[in-house]
Amino acid sequence: MESIVKGLELQRITQAELDDLYAQHKKLVQARRGGKKFQLNFKDASYLNLSRKELVSCEFIGSSLESAVLTSSSLSGSLFFGAKLTNASLRGCDLSTADLRGSDMSFADLENANLSRADIREGFILARDKDGNYVPIQHTQASFDGANLTGANLADARLGHAFGRGTTLRNANLHGAKLKDADLSGADLRGVILAGADLGGANLSGCVLHGANLAGANLDGAVLEGADLTAVNLREVDLSKAKTEGIVTALKIDTLDRSIQDIIKDHFAWVESLGAQGCQADLSRANLSGVDLSGVNLWAASFNLATLSNAKLNSAKLCMASLKVTLGHGTDFTDADLRGADFRGADLTGATFAHANLGWISLATGTINRWYANLSEARLLRCNFRTANLEGANLSRALLRGANLRGANLRKASLAGADLTGADLRGCSLEDADKRGTIGLNV
Repeated sequence: MESIVKGLELQRITQAELDDLYAQHKKLVQARRGGKKFQLNFKDASYLNLSRKELVSCEFIGSSLESAVLTSSSLSGSLFFGAKLTNASLRGCDLSTADLRGSDMSFADLENANLSRADIREGFILARDKDGNYVPIQHTQASFDGANLTGANLADARLGHAFGRGTTLRNANLHGAKLKDADLSGADLRGVILAGADLGGANLSGCVLHGANLAGANLDGAVLEGADLTAVNLREVDLSKAKTEGIVTALKIDTLDRSIQDIIKDHFAWVESLGAQGCQADLSRANLSGVDLSGVNLWAASFNLATLSNAKLNSAKLCMASLKVTLGHGTDFTDADLRGADFRGADLTGATFAHANLGWISLATGTINRWYANLSEARLLRCNFRTANLEGANLSRALLRGANLRGANLRKASLAGADLTGADLRGCSLEDADKRGTIGLNV
């Protein structure tokens, strides 16, 4: 099989030979006789299986791993210079600090992979000439075209122009990334973290950025035509030098079809009459920053993609309310009734849920009689949940770093894949909670 390095023929190896190479590598790691460093340079291992392997600082230079399975393998610090990884399964891989210069990762599955501080720029493949000197024989550009990077960590990665059209970066961490002049047009950027990133001159036309964090990002000369920036954190972002024709942003209160007071009044009539009168409140996409809705009955109201930063919702009745992908930095939900509320994908950094009820509610509807609060994949950094009721709540893959959970009730809650690094869990009840894959849980 020909490599991506033109004119260079790769040596095909079998699964048995690959397994033998790994067995020798394990002996080396364990300081046993017969050990040998794992090297797959200029080999064709396409379609083979290297999943769940410890391959730290190994070599895959110029190799073909097309459609190979490397799921959940530890590959930090490894050399993939000029490697072909198209359609490879790299889910959950640790590729931190890896050298991926010139590698082709088009259509690869990198969901939840760790590529922090990896080098993913362009590169040159070197080979020995007839005199034994190393000379560049092929220039290659690292590529993520069509790749799935959902939830991947690319913080401080050196990216060059690796991204292309059709890349899925949903909930990926690109904090501080250098993406100057990158073409991300049409990419799925929902929930992506681009805080402090350099997006100068980047093409973001047509992108959906619901719930993204662009705080402090540089967007000078960026193309945002037709992009959807609803519920996006744009703190300290200057859009004056960006191309913003056709941009979609949050709806201003004064552009709604009715006043907030009338919406609440009609919603109360709808609740009291069980739907016979009035109408359900729909405040989706509205900018409600700083609004005071303390104690208001908004049972089953819709706030999807709304901006609620610094809003007052203390003691509000929000049972069964839908708050998916809301932006609610510093929102006050103290003592609020949030049973069965849906916060999936919301960014609620610094919000207060002290003494709030985020437990389940019993409703005899169809085959489901218990509805649980859902905060899966929500950003709950530094949130205050002191003595809050979260019994049975879904907090899977939620970011709870630095959260105050003192005295909170998390019985039977799902914490699968959640990040609790630095969280205060003193007096917190975790009886029968699902803690599979939980990060930073020190109890």
